[in-house]
Amino acid sequence: MLSKAQNAVASFPIFGWIAKNLHIIVLIGIMLAAFWIRIPPVKFNEINGLDEFYFYRISEYVLTHGLQLPERDLMRNYPFGSNPSQDDLLGTLFIPPLMYIPIAAFLSLFGAKLFYYTFVMYYAPIMAVLAALAMYIFGREFYDRKAGLFAALLVSTVPAFLTRTMGTSIEKEPTIAPFMIFAMALFYGAYKRMSWKYGLLAGLSLFLVDLTSSIVQFYILVISIFCILAFLQYKNTSRLFYSTFFLFIGLCVGLLFYKSVLKGPLGLIFMGVAAMVAISYLLQRRGMIKESQQHYLPFAILGVGFVLVFALIVATGRLESTINNFDTLISQKNRDPIGFTVAENQPGNVASAIDSSDAKYAASRLGILAPLAPLFSVWLFAFVGFGLMIYQLVRTRDFAYLLPIVWMFGSLWATNFQIRFLFLYGPAAAFLAGYALSWIANQAQRFAPESNEWRRYAVSGALLIASFTLLYVLLPSIPAGGSINLQPIASITANIAALGALFLLLRKDFSLESLGYLLGSYIGIGIIAWMLFGQESLLIYPFLFSLVMAGFFAYLKKMPYRQLLPPTAFFLISLLLAANLVNGFIYASGIGPTICFPHLLQANEPCVKLDANGNQILAQGQPWYAAMDFLAQQPANSNVLSWWDFGYWFQTRGKQPSVSDGGYGPRHEIADWFTDRPENWSAYLPWLRDKYKVSYIFMDYTLPSKYGAISAIHLRGDPNIQQVLQVQQSRQFQRGNTTVVEFCCISTSQAQFVIWLPIDQQGGIAGQPQVLGRLGEQQYVPSGYLNEVCTPNGIVQAGNQSQDIGGCLSVSSFGVFYVPETVENTIFTSLMFMDGAGLPVKKEFDNQLIKIYKVIYDSNATAG
Repeated sequence: MLSKAQNAVASFPIFGWIAKNLHIIVLIGIMLAAFWIRIPPVKFNEINGLDEFYFYRISEYVLTHGLQLPERDLMRNYPFGSNPSQDDLLGTLFIPPLMYIPIAAFLSLFGAKLFYYTFVMYYAPIMAVLAALAMYIFGREFYDRKAGLFAALLVSTVPAFLTRTMGTSIEKEPTIAPFMIFAMALFYGAYKRMSWKYGLLAGLSLFLVDLTSSIVQFYILVISIFCILAFLQYKNTSRLFYSTFFLFIGLCVGLLFYKSVLKGPLGLIFMGVAAMVAISYLLQRRGMIKESQQHYLPFAILGVGFVLVFALIVATGRLESTINNFDTLISQKNRDPIGFTVAENQPGNVASAIDSSDAKYAASRLGILAPLAPLFSVWLFAFVGFGLMIYQLVRTRDFAYLLPIVWMFGSLWATNFQIRFLFLYGPAAAFLAGYALSWIANQAQRFAPESNEWRRYAVSGALLIASFTLLYVLLPSIPAGGSINLQPIASITANIAALGALFLLLRKDFSLESLGYLLGSYIGIGIIAWMLFGQESLLIYPFLFSLVMAGFFAYLKKMPYRQLLPPTAFFLISLLLAANLVNGFIYASGIGPTICFPHLLQANEPCVKLDANGNQILAQGQPWYAAMDFLAQQPANSNVLSWWDFGYWFQTRGKQPSVSDGGYGPRHEIADWFTDRPENWSAYLPWLRDKYKVSYIFMDYTLPSKYGAISAIHLRGDPNIQQVLQVQQSRQFQRGNTTVVEFCCISTSQAQFVIWLPIDQQGGIAGQPQVLGRLGEQQYVPSGYLNEVCTPNGIVQAGNQSQDIGGCLSVSSFGVFYVPETVENTIFTSLMFMDGAGLPVKKEFDNQLIKIYKVIYDSNATAG
């Protein structure tokens, strides 16, 4: 009976093709998942982040000006501007328009019009699809198809990589994502196949990364370390020649342009490595080195190369700077105070890498399996794969296993240097985890019974059903904003595996009668469980029944229990992949725009709408949009001064130039100005009026938390930085006719302090704020008083207690802040908390979160 069924199925060519090319179907499903998992932010139809607004503005200019950059971008660093062609960003400025042109042309054939802004919303997911394809190729080349498929799915879902490749993002990371993985895959392909074509393509891929981001230096370093270590063994010199030397040739394309990584220190190191490999290869091919001397050749070449490089450094007078750069690199110090005040430049650690590759987001959807969520994490299997790589390297002496080891170790080191480099850790971890899962699957398969034709179709069908379930149930729910529940998916997958195990045990006695008994019992148990325990039990109890029956038949047949390893491994791996898929969906669903507040939107309302001509219509009631609209209505070239963070917003949404932004601007001068005393304002007039022609000063609710960074830059790295501390209301109680509101907490290295603020019935300050040391939940020790309060009318005396701790208290619409004495009398505090009191400015916009001041240069005008 079974053989007839097999022959009937095999007679249909489509089923034979599916069985033979199942990996292609699964890969397409993974690529679709990589796309749709990044779609949730698109529903807001707003660019996320900060730098993305610059990339959008200039890339749109490139698209509409014959693929030419502006000679001078006067919106930045006004009135001096910047030269976009000199930035390390050309890939992000040209690749999106070059991709948009053919896609828009193709859609126009069907009468569909694609606006560039809409394409930008989907740009990062498109690049993530290509990154998943690149990861599949790498995994397949390195180990097998399963490793490629597993790695492709995991790199599509791991938060470390997902964060930087979300929808609405037009940034450096999504632009380089596929090219950096393709470079690694092609480099390994060149090494494995001794193919100069693969090596050349690897170099061209790295060149595209080089056009876009300095991250290319990381991959140059990884490949250089791998080549040096492999070269010292003097094995597979031919493989190194075809991979390294031709990768170098591909990178040389960059020398035809204004810049190339080969012009930097790491580029010079890589050039030296390529030269060493080429010299060694030629000497070996021509038989110029005796066999007994070949072992010493790598060390001799390295020694000579080191002496030449050292001599060159000394001759050019760069010894001291080279030592300082080396110390900075090894010790992971960032001596530039501007650099270490940027959040994404802060150092990370292994804990941050683990957190960014954990499956914790899926726990809320795992139901009864929630406690197992940590076991589904990418980091766990990445470290398993790391250990397997080391084991294989020691066992086989095949230095190909060294490449993923260096990649993973280098990414962890880079993460420890800057937390933004978690983006580099994500692909390395996904590849090692995919390798570990494939190795586990292959080891389990060794214990399978003799393979039968029907089992291939059964496993294929099970995979198709599992893939269909994931794609059909999970993916459509994301654009519609539906909830995700993994429990039924996990239950269906578990039941498929359990039934598969039963069929495997009964394969020799398989008949329609046995199938009827088995399925009848299975369905009956499901119906009874549903009636007794509810819908959630519909699939759980049949699964348990299947497991019990599998164990019972295994006992009767005295079947070796190790033969249950294949279906068990299939079930666990399927559950792990499904958990990571949902983990990625849940994580992505929590990401939204920065400039737009989703909670202020109407139901299903986007932040930005496009009319029939592609014009952007901003949602109403949004604080940032209202401020940007105000700027856009002012005369052209009304230069905006603020801290650097939101400069790109002023340029793109406010349509006005700015003094500073994420890439340009006099940050030291701005920090000095912010931290100086108000009476010194006139000293900055040549800077404000004559040099930068400042029209407006922009203050927003995020700036108090950034005062520490402003102070650090002003102090040029001095550790004694000053901060403005925000306190939160913890409780309130009555004392006579006043209400005392408690704010917590001001923390020091010695103690924790709270502030008691008396409020009258009209909501005004009814007495002097008191500071108390907090010992317990409601145990306090009086510590002092705040004699001064920062108000829109200036500094107001609230008392005259001798136990004054200094500073002032600011009660504003965006929070309550303690302003230390060293910060109280500054231009920043006057603009932020006192409506510019005492300064020659006029407040022209205030929506309680954002204030915009017009600078008054007429000495006779009224200040404040």
